[in-house]
Amino acid sequence: MFHGLYGVLKLWRSLRRRGRDIGRDQVARLMSICGVAGIVRGKRRTVTTEPEPSADRHPDLIDRQWNTPTRPDQWRVADFAYVWTLAGFCYVTFVVDVYSRRILGWRASMTRRSDLVLLALEQAIHTRRRGSFEFTSTVLVHHSDAGSQYVSLALTDALRDAGMQGSIGSVGDALDNAIMESTIGLYKTELIDLKRPFRIRSA
Repeated sequence: MFHGLYGVLKLWRSLRRRGRDIGRDQVARLMSICGVAGIVRGKRRTVTTEPEPSADRHPDLIDRQWNTPTRPDQWRVADFAYVWTLAGFCYVTFVVDVYSRRILGWRASMTRRSDLVLLALEQAIHTRRRGSFEFTSTVLVHHSDAGSQYVSLALTDALRDAGMQGSIGSVGDALDNAIMESTIGLYKTELIDLKRPFRIRSA
């Protein structure tokens, strides 16, 4: 019997917020009786990160110290992921403020060219400038993995022009960019499957 712990917790919390006094085990039993299961992320896979060993890399200025920032606009993390559509894989990139966990910039594209991450970076800067005249990107740290898009000359120049410090973590280490892994996971679960929050199992 599988109903998905994530789906049980989501439904249980939703019912509790609505004032229903019900336990998690009872929710799990009712889901099982009704044949309702939590979301299972798709099995389609593609590669999003293409390391470029010959390119110059920024040092790792974060070193997994995610609790260090004491205010917004100190550190930002960036990454992109794929989403399966009827037209094929669509790539979505995000720029997130580490302190507030707010998504400041995002872009979607059917290709993985460098301008995908550049446009997200520009949007993140403009988002903060619209919200505060005092905002400055000088000495702000922009952290990412070592994908070819993030070590490109175009992104390096954009970071320098904005006064940001580039930071790149270790290759193939999901924990190094844990905040983005969590953000992307929630994006796929909460938004991509929004129209079908629960999967009905066939008999």
